[in-house]
Amino acid sequence: MCCVNFNQSVINRVTSEVFAWLNKLPTELSTESVDNEVRRLAASPILKVAINAPVRRLFDYLCPGTGPDPQPGVRVRVPFRGRRQVGVVVDVAETSEIPAGRLRRAQEVLDETPVFGALDMKLLLWAARYYSHPLGEVFAAAMPVLLRKGRNPDEPSRG
Repeated sequence: MCCVNFNQSVINRVTSEVFAWLNKLPTELSTESVDNEVRRLAASPILKVAINAPVRRLFDYLCPGTGPDPQPGVRVRVPFRGRRQVGVVVDVAETSEIPAGRLRRAQEVLDETPVFGALDMKLLLWAARYYSHPLGEVFAAAMPVLLRKGRNPDEPSRG
């Protein structure tokens, strides 16, 4: 059996580091400040995003804090399962079934104009329904590799 003895100086140092870290956290957690933050988040349009994943649903994200609100058909970079994924905005809604406080914000809008037009969107939505395939995978299959990876097609290739 192994026994670990900590000396008092190590315990004091760790304790002071923990308290220093705690002092950096925001102290304003009143009900009013939380309510104001939830109201601010709820006022932002909700993006319904198709992500290249084997899941038959759209994911809700808040609009990025900067720039104009994205329109359907543009690519966005979003946090998804611990990484950054490129998805396609399928719809912009006013509300979400998920509480506003739990929604994550899209990191950036990758296109100024939609990659998929209205007819393209209708065709891809139909194909996903007809073939019972996840919408995100259908959109990903319809894009060239560079667009799927979030690159701008006008950028020079990296060789």
